[in-house]
Amino acid sequence: MLKERGQLPSPQVASGFDTERVGPPGAQTEGTTILALRYRDGVLVAGDRRATAGNVVVYDRAAKVLSVDDRSVLALSGSPANAYEIARLLEISFQHYRRTQLQELSLDGRLRTLSRLLKDNLPMALQGIGAVVPIYITHEVSGPQAGGH
Repeated sequence: MLKERGQLPSPQVASGFDTERVGPPGAQTEGTTILALRYRDGVLVAGDRRATAGNVVVYDRAAKVLSVDDRSVLALSGSPANAYEIARLLEISFQHYRRTQLQELSLDGRLRTLSRLLKDNLPMALQGIGAVVPIYITHEVSGPQAGGH
């Protein structure tokens, strides 16, 4: 309708104005904020819920902190599709181990599983189309590594 009336804003901008960036020069226009605090009885994790593509808000209710099981969570940043797939595969791997071995997977085993998933994602990350940066948070109830990690 604006086009028909000739009321579209002019595509010309003042010289030296960067149309791709919003905010002051040098300001970061994209990113994920994750906060993890360790205290005596556990770990507190919080994250923003805004999914962006450059400086455009795509979704305001994205879940970036996901529960993997009753003792651990995964805070995600990066490509949403790959991040959710890694979280899903991690959860399924832990469930499979618990059901087949009738015990919980150790902390070292959990970290090896996560590192294998990240290694499998490395080719896409190097191509710039699927980088994922997870923060894995767990709370061990007993044993030599008891406490939040």
